[in-house]
Amino acid sequence: HSVFTCRWTLWLARAGSSTPTMVSPISLPQLNPACNGEGRLELVKAMAAEGCLGSALQMLADLEDGKQVQQLHDEVLAAQELLQTANRHFEERDYSAALEAYRILEGGMLHDCSSLLAKMGRCYLALGEVSRAAYVSSAVLRKDASDVDAHLLRAEVQFQSVSEHVDDDAWEQKAELAIQGVRQALTLDPEHKSAANLQRQLRSHVKLVRRVRAFEAVEDWASVCNEFDAVLTSGGSSSSTAPASGRFAARCHAERGKAKIQLGDFEGAVRDCSQAAELDGRLVVAPVIQAQALQKLERWDEAVSVLEGLHAWKKDEDIFWKVEWAKFEVRRVRRPDYYAILGISRDATQAQVKGAYRKMSIEMHPDKQLQRNPDVDEAAAREKFQMIGEAFEILGTDAKRQYYDKGYDAQGIRECLQVRKRFAGQAPCSQCGEDESGKLGSDLKWYCHSCLKKQKEQASTQQGAHRAPPDRFAAPEVPASRFGDACDDRDRAPVRQVPSPDKDATGKPQGKLAEGFDWAFSISQSWRQEIGR
Repeated sequence: HSVFTCRWTLWLARAGSSTPTMVSPISLPQLNPACNGEGRLELVKAMAAEGCLGSALQMLADLEDGKQVQQLHDEVLAAQELLQTANRHFEERDYSAALEAYRILEGGMLHDCSSLLAKMGRCYLALGEVSRAAYVSSAVLRKDASDVDAHLLRAEVQFQSVSEHVDDDAWEQKAELAIQGVRQALTLDPEHKSAANLQRQLRSHVKLVRRVRAFEAVEDWASVCNEFDAVLTSGGSSSSTAPASGRFAARCHAERGKAKIQLGDFEGAVRDCSQAAELDGRLVVAPVIQAQALQKLERWDEAVSVLEGLHAWKKDEDIFWKVEWAKFEVRRVRRPDYYAILGISRDATQAQVKGAYRKMSIEMHPDKQLQRNPDVDEAAAREKFQMIGEAFEILGTDAKRQYYDKGYDAQGIRECLQVRKRFAGQAPCSQCGEDESGKLGSDLKWYCHSCLKKQKEQASTQQGAHRAPPDRFAAPEVPASRFGDACDDRDRAPVRQVPSPDKDATGKPQGKLAEGFDWAFSISQSWRQEIGR
């Protein structure tokens, strides 16, 4: 009963206060005189759990000295010092150290402090853990739906959680939803300074995005960079622009990197995209823009590694083809220049290609070079001679030359031709090895038409060896028609004609049989029409 009285007294003390730190200290004469020492200690613990550490220390000073009182006094004093240290780290923007201290306090004495949870949520948000910050804000609002700090934290989480990029119309719509959350906090406390500042900050970000999109529409990339410099470089010193932070700052860096590519500042674009990836590791557009800048700098391998890192966690078809295109660019720039090897121009005819090949093959033959200069490197001479042959193989064929002009190397050209042959019904035969037209066999292997014909002949020969010889004197079997015995020739399979006195030399019926045949044919035709209707 005494413990319940102490907790009820604490609730009455907090009834007229908006935050736990503004609770007026409760003196011992206000308590029930019948309240024992255990109840008073429980009241001190409840006040400390709510975050009223100063009031808890004052109450402990009025209690009689004892081992339990002294132990609780030391715990409250240590919690107060740790809370001051954590708040100092929070003000210095050392959010990792502040969060570690807040976790110790939340798992210990301050296990029921809403303001402590709100600060932990802000630390999570500053460290990029938006999902945890959203969970903390929801937990505080379930406990107290009128907590203004929790409403502000949830609004900021909504703004930072916008998945669309700033060049999308959906980004502005979701940013307006976050601003509505700030308005809801202002209805609870119209004089709350943090709520008013957050509302101005979010509105300035929305106006910034609108100006940037207007400059991008007219391709004024210098103005785009200047707008982002106001919120990123100078820290928002402009009166009309608030500093960017979190995921929004990552999007600003990525968009500025895209503008720098248009201005030719590729190194600056790479730096901006790297900073964007540090602020938001799940931002897809940043690695894509960074890869484009690296390709402009001819750092092909780095571009491939950046896109492969993106595809490692973003299994998307568009990202897959971006990786493949980057690999294709690497192979394109590293392929040999066959035109330079043969010493011809890119618009040379096939006759000029053949003439250049004959001339170069005679001059650069290894035996000829050894005769002219015995000190020449034989391995290098043979390798150069092989390159001349490879150049003629590619440029001497119209189909291969077209693929080479598109950027394919020798291996890619062979792969493309192989795929094209397969679609055209032509591929190397799995039996004879000839690259001819054919189709898949029963074993799902490719066979040319000649090999397929041989297989069918062998199969029919094996089946005929186990079949009984036919009777030459047996009458031929005539299949019955679905309309009866009398029907036209289209309803039966072709059979061997047997000489008959009722038929002429061509096999047509004559005499009475011809009349019956005409009648049966007319009947079958009428049946066909009825069935069709």
